[in-house]
Amino acid sequence: MVPPEAKVAAAYAATFFERLNFAEYGGWYVALLAMVAAFTQRKAGMDEAKEIYEGQLIDAREKAALAADAASVAAKEAALAKKLADNAVKGKATATIRVQHFRQTLPEPTLLQISLLLKQRLRTRRLLQKQRLRTRRVLQKQRERTRRLWKLKRN
Repeated sequence: MVPPEAKVAAAYAATFFERLNFAEYGGWYVALLAMVAAFTQRKAGMDEAKEIYEGQLIDAREKAALAADAASVAAKEAALAKKLADNAVKGKATATIRVQHFRQTLPEPTLLQISLLLKQRLRTRRLLQKQRLRTRRVLQKQRERTRRLWKLKRN
């Protein structure tokens, strides 16, 4: 036995679909659905582009920080080299001792730079992998939606 509320709801639904006039305006309804699907795909493309831009921005910031660190190390080395050159011009005997001390106290900037570059590469790889997974998921969802729409259209 069907409750009376369900009969009333079914009657309202039937009159609603009759008023839509699918026979006359079916093409317009399909065009509207296609337009909605296009807008959702546009939004997904914009989101994907935004994620790629943010990843590139992070990469650029890390490169700028690395360049600033390298520049500060180079400036310190240049100042020390200038000081040693001044001492050598003045004829001080301690210039050679200072050069040896300078060589011993210098950190190896190449190892530091290599470790920072490796860290940066790992970060960018991880970001790219995340972005690829996100885009794959978004594309799969869009494909599923369009398949559902086509199935509804065929039925």
